[in-house]
Amino acid sequence: MTIEDCCWRTQPANRAAVIVDGADYFAVLREAMLQAESHVYFIGWDFERKASLLHPHKTGDSDPPAPVQLGRFLKHLVRCKPDLTVRILRWSSSVLLNLGREIQTLIRLGWAGSPQIVYRLDGHHPTIACHHQKLVIIDDRIAFCGSIDLVGNRWDTPEHKPDDPRRRRGRESFGPRHEAAMVLDGKAAESLSELARLRWREAVGEDLPREQVESDPWPGFLQPDFLDVEISIARTHPEYEEQPEVREIEAVNLEAIRCAREFLYIENQYFASRQVTEALARRLEEPDGPDVAVVNPEKGEDMLEEASMDAARHFAVHYLRQHDRHGHFAIYTPYNEANQAIYVHSKVMVVDDRLLRIGSSNLNNRSMGFDTECDVVIDSEVNARAGRDSEAITARIGDLRTRLLAEHLGVTPEHLKETFKEQGRLLATIETLRTSSGRRLAPLEVPEPEDENLLVELQLGDPEGPQKPKRLAKYHLLRRLGLD
Repeated sequence: MTIEDCCWRTQPANRAAVIVDGADYFAVLREAMLQAESHVYFIGWDFERKASLLHPHKTGDSDPPAPVQLGRFLKHLVRCKPDLTVRILRWSSSVLLNLGREIQTLIRLGWAGSPQIVYRLDGHHPTIACHHQKLVIIDDRIAFCGSIDLVGNRWDTPEHKPDDPRRRRGRESFGPRHEAAMVLDGKAAESLSELARLRWREAVGEDLPREQVESDPWPGFLQPDFLDVEISIARTHPEYEEQPEVREIEAVNLEAIRCAREFLYIENQYFASRQVTEALARRLEEPDGPDVAVVNPEKGEDMLEEASMDAARHFAVHYLRQHDRHGHFAIYTPYNEANQAIYVHSKVMVVDDRLLRIGSSNLNNRSMGFDTECDVVIDSEVNARAGRDSEAITARIGDLRTRLLAEHLGVTPEHLKETFKEQGRLLATIETLRTSSGRRLAPLEVPEPEDENLLVELQLGDPEGPQKPKRLAKYHLLRRLGLD
């Protein structure tokens, strides 16, 4: 099996760029929308009309008078472009998490909004599952895919400065946050547009027209990281009503782990997938196996995450350390110079600098088979078979991995690249450059797991599939009664 075999489809892009952190993402998205001629689709987990797209420090804006706030910006956009349609599809249950904000959004963009702006909620999923894809499509010409929801607290710069006054919403301030996404064009963007239309039809029951436009919404100030590259698209979709289960992202993860030769560099919000943990453990038992470096947030964002995801991480890390016979595994949390933990929300995997995966999926059970997810994958071997310049693609993936690690370690990319060349291994490089204070990666202190954690055991917050919570609860009850 190859990575390409694991994916939904592989299509070429003329240009692709990786966007690190929310400040650049919102600025790039704003400029791309200003160039839209036909349609803009938002397919996401959450949406906030008060999110700020651009801060004064950013240049390259082709319409400076346009509003900064997302909701007002969209209204301005459709007033200026009478033929433009904006469609927003948001996970229905995220409404309950932000009820006051949602009522305002319905009033401003829904009931009392422009007829060119169509706002709908996505409840087409099994009970307690969620729609987690994060896609933006512009004219079917370019597409965004990554970890970033259009919400104000996703904004931050790569400096992750302590108490940055721009990380605010009214009187509310937000902590530092790390994100990642990819923007791409060509046939790959058309495929992501098709996926967005499929999701709209599933959730809303409406077929969106496909309109041919010759626009080029790619922002002029954005330099591509990749030119003429094959991009694979991987999905997760739970079995629901007439729709079959899709576990392409899980297959990509397992194949990438199996094929890794030198290292796996992983950034993710969670680290709790049973299948991924077991696959990594098998590689860690090998004397010449790859290094595995994981960058994770210090802790969950709320009590439920701490009770479920953090507890599951304790089990996963403890299990891997038991199998790490050769010192090839480490898990870290990034901190800024004020000793604030930077919340890691990115979903990135780099394997041997020859494979890059970026998207919406977490390394937990539900992202592998229970929620709807979408990732994009660039594999130099897939590109070599397609006649692309695989060496150039590997070099660019290496530059990205260097950029990400340099950001976390507080060093220049040049220093990190030279250290990696000297040390020859990823973990040795990190440990050489890691400091005990200031901007840094710090080893994540993970306590011994409790003998029994009901949320973890039953996967109530992190099921592997639609039937998992019910089946596990029955098993747990039988075991307690001594009938298993």
